Amino acid sequence: MKKILALTEKIDGSFLAVFVNKKGDKFRFIKKDNLSGEDIKKIHHNIYVSFINDDIINDVVSIPKVKNKKVIPVLIKNKLKEQLNPTIKYTIKFSKIEDKEKESIYSVFALDENFIRNKLKDLPIGKINFVSIFAFSLLPFSYFIYGEEVVLHFYIYENYFIALLSKGKNIKFLRITKLDNLSEVVIYENISLTYLYVSNNIEKPKNIIFSSRHFNEGMIFENFFNTFKTPFCIIYPPRFIENISYEDFNDLTLNIGTLYLSKDYNFLPENIKKERNFLNLLRKLSVVGISILLPLIYIDFLQIQKILDLYFNIQEKERSIKLKLNIVEEKSKNINFDYIYKLSQIEEKYEKQIEKINKVFLLEELIKKYGYDEINIDMEKSEISLTKKLKFNKLTEFYNFKQEIENFKQNNKNLDIQISENLENKEVNLNVKIKK
Repeated sequence: MKKILALTEKIDGSFLAVFVNKKGDKFRFIKKDNLSGEDIKKIHHNIYVSFINDDIINDVVSIPKVKNKKVIPVLIKNKLKEQLNPTIKYTIKFSKIEDKEKESIYSVFALDENFIRNKLKDLPIGKINFVSIFAFSLLPFSYFIYGEEVVLHFYIYENYFIALLSKGKNIKFLRITKLDNLSEVVIYENISLTYLYVSNNIEKPKNIIFSSRHFNEGMIFENFFNTFKTPFCIIYPPRFIENISYEDFNDLTLNIGTLYLSKDYNFLPENIKKERNFLNLLRKLSVVGISILLPLIYIDFLQIQKILDLYFNIQEKERSIKLKLNIVEEKSKNINFDYIYKLSQIEEKYEKQIEKINKVFLLEELIKKYGYDEINIDMEKSEISLTKKLKFNKLTEFYNFKQEIENFKQNNKNLDIQISENLENKEVNLNVKIKK
C-alpha cells in the first residue's frame, strides 16, 4: 500500500491535507485541516503539494517547428523575454496546444524558483514528490469527465475564484481572482464575465463544470442556464475513490486533483530535485551505518555526483528487473486462465439465480421511494422494468435526485438504470430494468 500526503496551502499559511492510501486502483482518504510545517515534518508520507499563487506568468506562444526537442525550451523562453525579469530564475512549463504547417503553439507558465524554495523551506524536502499551483489541480477532473473536449471549469477555494479553460490535458486559459466576499451576486458576476470573455476571445467551451459548494447557494445555476442556455455538470466523487463524502470531496477537490496532474505541471526546480534525491540517498545509507556516512563528509561535490549517478543506475536496473518479473508473472497468469475460466462458468449459473432474486428486492426499494408510472413484465425475455417521470421546482433538487440515483447505481450495479433529463424544464424520466 502506497502512502501519500496531498497538501493544498491555505491563505493563513497552514495546509489543508488529505492522507491517501492507495491499494490497487482504489484510494481511501482521511481529511486533516490546519496542518503546519512542523506537523508535516513528523509524517512519513510522499508529499504532493499545491501552493496559492495568483501572479504566475501565463502566455500562449508560437514557435517554428523544430526536430530537436532540446531547442524548444530555448525558443519559448526567448518568446517570453519581455515578461521575464532577467535577474530572476524561473521554472518554465509548457504544453503543446496546436500544430500548424510551419509552427507549433504552446501554452506556457513561468514561476519564480525563489517562490517555490521559500514555500518549501518549512517542509521536509526529502519527501516532496510534486509541487504545483492550486488552480492547475482542476485540470485532471476536466480531462477525466470530458476527455479531449473544451471545458471551462469553475471552483472557489477559500476566497479565490478560479476559472480554468482546457482542452484535453492542456490549459488554454487561467483566471485566479481574490474575491472581497462570497455573496451570490459577486460569484455569479465573475462566472458570467469569465464565460463571456472566454467565449468571445479564446474559444467557446463545449462543457461547463461547477465543483464547489458555493455554487449550490441561491439561484446561481438557474441564472447561468437561463442566460447562456449552456448545459453544465457538478462533480461528485469518482468511482475509484472510497471513504469520502460529497462535502469532503468538494473541500478536497484541489488536493485530489494534484495527485493526478501530469509532470508537465510539476514546478519542483531541478536543483531541489537533486537536493531531495541526495537527502533520500543519505537516509538509505544511514541504515548501513555511520561508518559509511562519515567519509561522505570529506568527498567533494564531483565525487558525490558520481555516487548519485551510480545510485540512480542501480535504481534503473532494479526497475528493469521488476519489469521482467512482471512479464513472467503475466505469462504465469495466462497459463492458469483456461482453468479459471472453466471454473467461473460453472459458478456463474448459480450466481445468476441469486442475482435475479436480489434485483427484485432492489426494484422494490426504488418503487417505495419514488413510486412508478408503469411496470412491464416480459415473460419471454424474463425482464421486469419500471418507468417514472419526475419534475422538480429547483435545479438543486434536480441535481440532488441525480446524485441519489448515481449513489444507488454505484451501490447496486445489478440494475440497468437509465435517466433521460430535460434540464430546462427540470424533468427526469427514470427507467429501471431487470434483465435475465
